Amino acid sequence: MKIGYAGSHIQLAEQPLLARGEPLMDRAAFGLAQHCLGLLRLRGNVAGAQIVMLVGPGNNGADALVAAAQLAKRPVAITVYLTQDPALRSATQRAALSRLSHTQVNLVELADTNDLGAVARSLATVDLLLDALLGIGASGPVRGLPGALLRSVNLELGGVSGAVAKDRKPPVRVAVDIPTGVDSATGAITDHDAAFWADHTVTFGGYKTGTLVGPGALASGALHLVDIGLPIATTQDQIHVLEYGDLAGLGIVGMPALAAHKFTAGVLGQITGSTRYPGAGVLTAGAALASGIGLLRCVGSHDLVTEIRSSHPEIVGHPGPGVTQDEPSAKAIRVNAWVWGSGVAGGSGQETRIARASENLDQLASDLDPIPLVVDAGGLTLLATKVIRPTPFMVLTPHAGELAALLTTMTGRKVTRPEVEAEPLRYARQAQRLTGTVVVLKGPVTIIAGPHATFAQRDGTARMATAGSGDVLAGLLGSLLAQHYDRIRDITSIAAAAVLIHGVAGRVAAGEVRRGNTETDHEGAESWVPTGVSRPISATLMIQSLPVILRTTAATLGKITP
Repeated sequence: MKIGYAGSHIQLAEQPLLARGEPLMDRAAFGLAQHCLGLLRLRGNVAGAQIVMLVGPGNNGADALVAAAQLAKRPVAITVYLTQDPALRSATQRAALSRLSHTQVNLVELADTNDLGAVARSLATVDLLLDALLGIGASGPVRGLPGALLRSVNLELGGVSGAVAKDRKPPVRVAVDIPTGVDSATGAITDHDAAFWADHTVTFGGYKTGTLVGPGALASGALHLVDIGLPIATTQDQIHVLEYGDLAGLGIVGMPALAAHKFTAGVLGQITGSTRYPGAGVLTAGAALASGIGLLRCVGSHDLVTEIRSSHPEIVGHPGPGVTQDEPSAKAIRVNAWVWGSGVAGGSGQETRIARASENLDQLASDLDPIPLVVDAGGLTLLATKVIRPTPFMVLTPHAGELAALLTTMTGRKVTRPEVEAEPLRYARQAQRLTGTVVVLKGPVTIIAGPHATFAQRDGTARMATAGSGDVLAGLLGSLLAQHYDRIRDITSIAAAAVLIHGVAGRVAAGEVRRGNTETDHEGAESWVPTGVSRPISATLMIQSLPVILRTTAATLGKITP
């Protein structure tokens, strides 16, 4: 599991070590140099490689300069562009520069009068481009010479797309500690054109929150942690990232007990789908069944239940609760968890069914024996209009637009989708505080904000931007909650695990990963390794991938016996 901290917390941890004279910079620079060499080897050439460093003020720049001195011992050509006024350099920077005095490193002092376009064009032919312009203490837009330089670089190299001449590999882009332009506490990027878009970020001491959430996570690329010996204390606002190998330890997935039957294996109820969107009901049911639920009760009209049953004959259909006098009350529909709202549209009768189920929930559940529920899509509208009330055991699964609408209704202040997308961590946590629920804010990096912990998961693929993907997550999450109703106090962790599995399912469906053992696997457990290819997917293909993923995970637990 990765843990992310605000930059200010890392700086606080550094202070006592620096006061004792610990060589933190040398440790960081050594790790940075080693990672750069490793990336050059993967590219295919260390000898003769060309490295360019963009260096600004502060410790990030000094780390890069010390790393340059170490890399200069190898058969590589290094150019360092210095962007700070020489008169303003700190003693730390001057000391780092002095280490380059007897090397072949080419130092170039940049000024506003330089042709930055020409500098940027020259970068298209290098092997590795390193960003050490600004560090974790910076926030807001990148101004002055560093900002102008990054604008030119992104114009030439294609920014986040990394587009360069087709006859040459683009340079490997490496950020030192955190990409310039990324807020270390929030992941916000004020100006995307004046930010560094890295393929890799080599970070020191601990992961920075800004590299794990929001646009900052996308700008950071792959993360590589260098241990410099920081004793980092636990904080209330730290970010957790589940990794595939963590699933075994969580005990959330695996084989049922030997004496299990369909009722002990978890009973899930769903009020999803509608006359307008019946496919949502089919997909939530498919995901729940593919992820091991013991029994699935589908609530809806006769026509809707018939349509879901045509794809999934295993389901048990219920017309209620309480839309007509002939329908059973919620008391008659016994479940361990609910999924409400996916594909629910106005006028279909499903909203009334959700309202009736919500009214009866208090009679079925208590603080000692709660019934968890997932509220998705149309159910979020019912929450905003107070048709259903939030509970601590409710998981909301909005995308950015839905969360913006919910917060606008709840706060009376207009919140827009772009605002949520720019700072997803901030708005997910705000929604969690306002509702007291667990909020799963779906996106390229999904934020899972609970009352005591926050997770950020970037496990999926852009191929998952397809209709029905969210319905699959709702069904999968409901299934896991129902199967582990006895562990409902771990609801935030269960939600994070569902998001992780959902993301891996997308990548498996897209053919982007395959099963295979790697050196970093936990105790030789099976893991997923990249294939280097990608293909279009559908929500149905994601569902078909779930048993493959859960089979592999169960195997890592040692619970599959002959």
